[in-house]
Order: sequence, then structure tokens, then C-alpha cells
Amino acid sequence: MHNKLIIAITTLLIYVFCPIHTLAQEGIKIYTDPENAPGIKASKFIDSIDFIPLETTKESKYDNYYWFIVTKDNFAMMDNANNAVFIFDKKGRFVYKFKNKQSRYRINSLQYVPSENAILIISYNKNYTISDSKKLQLIKRWKDKDISKYVSVEWVYLDKDITRKRVFAPSYILNNNITYFDSGFIYRNYSYDKYDKDSIAYRLVQYGLDNKIKHRYFPFLNLPKLWSSYADYVLALPVCSTPNDSSMLFQLDFSPILYELRPDTLIERYRFVFPMSNVMPPDFNSLRFNNNIDFEKYKEKNNKAISYFFDMLEHGKYLIFGATTPAYSFKHFLLMDNMVYSLDKLTSDSSICNLPPNLFNSISRQDKDYVYTITNAATILQQKTNLLADPHVSLAFKSYLNKMTKDDNHIVIRVKLK
Repeated sequence: MHNKLIIAITTLLIYVFCPIHTLAQEGIKIYTDPENAPGIKASKFIDSIDFIPLETTKESKYDNYYWFIVTKDNFAMMDNANNAVFIFDKKGRFVYKFKNKQSRYRINSLQYVPSENAILIISYNKNYTISDSKKLQLIKRWKDKDISKYVSVEWVYLDKDITRKRVFAPSYILNNNITYFDSGFIYRNYSYDKYDKDSIAYRLVQYGLDNKIKHRYFPFLNLPKLWSSYADYVLALPVCSTPNDSSMLFQLDFSPILYELRPDTLIERYRFVFPMSNVMPPDFNSLRFNNNIDFEKYKEKNNKAISYFFDMLEHGKYLIFGATTPAYSFKHFLLMDNMVYSLDKLTSDSSICNLPPNLFNSISRQDKDYVYTITNAATILQQKTNLLADPHVSLAFKSYLNKMTKDDNHIVIRVKLK
């Protein structure tokens, strides 16, 4: 019996860690040292920038900016303090304020879906506190039921006249690691699920419009006491990583590989080759961890390893991304012509109107033609003298500068890449 169990576990391990079921090809190899990546002049990749102030009126003033998204024709800002979403057009004019029609729902996330030209807003009932372990149980118990009592799923269509539509909320929406993709949702599985009877569970599960599973990727063991330390994984899946909704970039934590998720497959796009100090040792993917304490101690011993990528954005020939380590060392990079540059060492020049270079570390949004970053009015006012004297700044924005205050809404910086 003991030998049979060993054989069974060995078979499962081979199945779990062989990548042949997920990849169509090996990605482009990028050799780089994240600790010593060279800096770059802004004019090497930035063609020009424009400033778009978001209109500040009694109706459009928000208090606690939390989330900024870019759509085909609009900008949207999530305001935590007011539990609202403020929508502006691409000229910065205020057009709509979203509030849940029932005050018990608190906005949790918003996502732009290009194929629908709509913002998907998910809100949770603030009167219920459900633990992560309980959510896993309820997802199984309420399968195929509408759980709108607990979670609100609503579309805001960005047509000439903005309209709203509340829709069926499937049980798996309880998991707040949900991303809309390919006419359905992607569920990102963080941890061992004791309510799932299968011995093999999956890190990434895609559901269709019928709420049935369409695709599953990255299997791992789901046997009690064999693997317990998935709770800390981020599973980076940024919805704005490409300018459409037919693909998006994806990364498994502690992996130097960026995948591209498409409706029917997952392919390897970029394989970063880092120095050994920036990579978790090969024995990391083993059954060595009995609990999360062991897991944390192991990470602390390898605190320079790249744990996850964030703010991934692929725009034309450029890849902009951030990376962090278990020691929470955050770095920002630009991949251009197979060369990785440090955006933390960006050199200012006239192409960014002599603004502080660190403003451009946070480029993380895009549409078909531009990439975007955002800053508050107070930061721009600190540069007022330089901006008024700069010939690259439009007369319209200079006029606005002369009357703006530090309490105005944010300024969107639109960047044209070369």
C-alpha cells in the first residue's frame, strides 16, 4: 500500500510539473540583471505628452482616488470614500457618476471590456463578512444559483447615452480574484480547496457564459497535507496588459516567464533569464512546506528573488512592467528591442516637459494609440513655472494651469510612444 501511494504521488508530480499541456511554444529569451539594468533617456521611447485635467465641479469632485481606468472614449475614477465611480470623456469633461442603487453594496472592482465598450463593476454586500475558507464552501453549495443578495454584478455601457444593466451573479463571483475575459470569468485559485474532491486542482480556471468551465491551466496537488502554501500567491493577470480583450499577459508567482492568455490557449511570450540571486532555487516547487510559516521563512532566505510582476503593459514594440521581491523591493522596467531598461533611472528631457522622471514609472494604462499615467494637481503645480515656459506644453493647458488649485481633480498624462 505504501509503495502504491508513492507511485501515485510520483505520477501526480510528473503530471503537475510537466509544462507540455499549457504551452504552444517557448517565449523569447530576455537576458537581464534587474539589479543593474541601465537607465534610459525619455526621448528614446517617448514621442510627446499631453495633459488632460479631469473637470472639477461640485458633481465631479471625488475625495479618495483609488482606481483609474482608460476606455475607448472615457476615463473612469473609483472613489473609495464616496463608494462611487466618476466617468469623464477623453477631453476630461465629466459625464457620469455611478452609485449602487442599494447602499448596502460596496464597490470592489471595475474593469473595462473593449468588446462590450462597457465597464464591469462588481460590488459586495457590506452587511456580510465571509471568510476565504467559507467562500470556497459556499461556491460549491450555491453552484448554478444567482447570489445577487451577496454580490452585485453590473455593466455600465459607454454609449452616447450611458446605460446600466445588472446581471446574474454566479457563485464563484464570491472569490474576489475574478477577471472578465472571453465572454466569461477567470477564477484565480490561491490555495488548497478542501471542498474540492479532486486530487488535482488548477491555479487558473476559465468559465463561459453558461457558468461552466471552459479551460483550466497550471494544475497542482489538492491532497490534504501534501501542499498547503498557495495562500500568498498573487497570480498577476492585468486586464490592461494589451489594448484589446482577446488576449492578456499572465504570470505565475516566482516564475520569470510571462504568458499570454488567449481564448483557447496559453502561450509563453517572454522568458526572462535572471542571475541566480533573483530566481527562487529549483527546490522551491517541491513538497517541502508543511505550513505557511515554513513558506515565509524560505522566502526570507531568498529575498532578492523576483516574486511577481505588476502593471504589465504591452504597447506596440514596448513592454512596460514592474517587479517586486519578497523583501518588497519594487522596480520598474521597459523592454525595448530585447533590452531591459530601468524606468527608475529614467533621465528627464524636453520630451516629458522636464517633469519629475518618477511620474513615468507608473505608466500602467493604455488604449490603441497612447499609454497613460496620472498625477494629482499639487504635483503639477510644483512644476508650474517650468510648464508655463515650456514650448511643448499646449496653450490650453497653460491657461488651465493659471487657474488650477491643489484641490482640483487629477491630471491625466497621455503619452505617445515612438
